[in-house]
Amino acid sequence: MVKKLLFSEFNQRIKFGDVKYIRNPNTGDNDEKFVLDFEMWCKPQKRTANQSYSIHGTDLEGTIVVVIMHDDRVSTKLKAKYKEQTYDIVINNSDESGTYMAYDYLTLRQVKKVG
Repeated sequence: MVKKLLFSEFNQRIKFGDVKYIRNPNTGDNDEKFVLDFEMWCKPQKRTANQSYSIHGTDLEGTIVVVIMHDDRVSTKLKAKYKEQTYDIVINNSDESGTYMAYDYLTLRQVKKVG
């Protein structure tokens, strides 16, 4: 049986959008700025010990998982801002069952700044 998530567990905000380069008039440099498209409530999802061992040494090591209510607007082309950090959406395990309690599990990797 699938574990049911409580609405009260969705107690964190996550923002979705894109990173744009905007010219800084003071320095002339291009600065990165997160441009918000939409935001919603999410639930941080802890991995089991077995899941953590399975991803050790893979590309998914160092990623986090959050759960959101299903939303067709979310795709891996977007960036996510969670707890003031910007993330790439690595995997979007989307539930397209059409039920009112459909959840999407997003695997996020923190964006590393170059330079």
